[in-house]
Amino acid sequence: MNTVSRRFFALLSACGITVGALAYIESFFCFANIASINRLLMACGIGLVLLIIPIVTIEPSLLTKKNFWSKFTRGMPSWVSPCIIFFSLVAVVHFAWFRVQNGGGIPIIRDGQYLLSDRGRPLKVLTETEYMTMKDDEVRQQAALVIVGYLIPMFYWWFPRSSREAD
Repeated sequence: MNTVSRRFFALLSACGITVGALAYIESFFCFANIASINRLLMACGIGLVLLIIPIVTIEPSLLTKKNFWSKFTRGMPSWVSPCIIFFSLVAVVHFAWFRVQNGGGIPIIRDGQYLLSDRGRPLKVLTETEYMTMKDDEVRQQAALVIVGYLIPMFYWWFPRSSREAD
């Protein structure tokens, strides 16, 4: 793939990281519109799939190899792997924190009432403040996942690998 195409895909990936970071930051403000942020993050998820499809098409062997990370980062700067690991750990911590805080449930609104629900079964009635806090945590978790998801294609597209390094 030529350099211009690779840089274009890297730029799209960087835009996804930026959107994820802005959504993460905005979730800390009381005036954040959680519904619009969730729609934006969902669109980012679709965009992420569209950025990963060419990677899998160009190098299908990446999916079948053992030691995926060492093979994936071969030929890239040495800081790429620790960067991916760090942001992945941040996403895992957000996921764990959300799970611990909510006891496995998700905040929903049913019949005008704020509830913590587990597969449709109400676990707890929430106040509006508790609901909004949990929704903010949910947005942070999703934003962290979007950031990690876009880091991988950004590094792939930005740091080209020779066919010998890919093998």
